[in-house]
Amino acid sequence: MELNQLLLFLTVASCLAVIFRAVRSPTAVPWLAAVGVLVASGGAWIFARGYAGYVSFGAWFLLLLIPAIIRNPRSFRRFRPHGITPVVLTLVLLNVAMFTLELVKTGPDLRALLLGYDAPRFNLALHTLGEVDPIYVVAFHQYWRLIAALFLHYGALHLILNLLGLYVLGPAFEIEVGAIRFLVIYMLAGLASTGGVVLLMRYGAIAPAELVGASGSIMGIIGAWGGYLLRNRHAPLARQRLMNIFFIVATQVIFDMLTPRVSMSAHLCGLATGFILGLILAHPARSTPRFAGKLA
Repeated sequence: MELNQLLLFLTVASCLAVIFRAVRSPTAVPWLAAVGVLVASGGAWIFARGYAGYVSFGAWFLLLLIPAIIRNPRSFRRFRPHGITPVVLTLVLLNVAMFTLELVKTGPDLRALLLGYDAPRFNLALHTLGEVDPIYVVAFHQYWRLIAALFLHYGALHLILNLLGLYVLGPAFEIEVGAIRFLVIYMLAGLASTGGVVLLMRYGAIAPAELVGASGSIMGIIGAWGGYLLRNRHAPLARQRLMNIFFIVATQVIFDMLTPRVSMSAHLCGLATGFILGLILAHPARSTPRFAGKLA
C-alpha cells in the first residue's frame, strides 16, 4: 500500500472515530471539523486521487490536530499514561534490532526500506532473516520462521505503525494483567497468526504468500483487551471501552479489505487467539481490576 493511500485511510478512520464519539457526547468533540476533513478528503479523491491522502492528512492536521492542541495541550499526555513498560520496551527493542539487520543486509535502497517497495535485495534479506514462506515451513520444516517473522517488517513505515500500536495499547494492558501474562498473550497470538496463515495456505483456503510483521501479535493484544473487558463487563467504563475495541477491530477489517498486501487472515487469527487468551489467562495482577488503559 502506498503512503498516499495509507494517509487517506488513516485520516478517514480518525474522522469517523471523532464522529462516532460525537454521537454519544455531541459537545465533547469537534465533529463539524471532522465532517469538514471528510468533505476535503472526498473532493481530493474525486479531483486529485494521486494526492488525496496528502490533502486529507493536511486537512486533518489543520482542522483537527492543531485546534485540539491549542484548546488543551495537556490532553495529549494521555497517549503516554504509564510510560513504557519492561516487556513492551523489550519487544520494541527486538523489533528495532531486527529492522537494523534488514538495513545491513539490504544496503542503500532507501525507497524499499522506507515504504516497502519490492526490491530483490530487500526480499532476500527478509527471506534470510526468517519471513514466513509456506513452502519452507511445510516442506523443509523451518518452523522457526513462525516466530522470527513476528520481528521483521516490510519497510520502516510498516515498523513504525506496528510499534505505535504496541506503544499505545501495550503498556496499560501489561500493567493490568502482569508482565508474564502479557508476554504469553503477545507471543501465542503472534504464533497463532503466522501458524494459522500457513495452515490456511496448506489447505488452499488462501493463496500462498510471504508474511512478516508484528501486527498479528498486536491484534492479539486488542483481542485480549476485548476478552478481558468482556469478562469484567460490569466494571466502570468497561462497556464504553468494549465499544472502542469494537471500533478498532472494525476499522482494521476495513483497512485489510482495502489493502491486498495486508494479511487479514493473520490479523483475524491473532485477534481470535488473543480474545480467547484474554478470557482464560488475563486475570488481573491486582485483586480488583482498575482498567488502567486509556482506550477512550
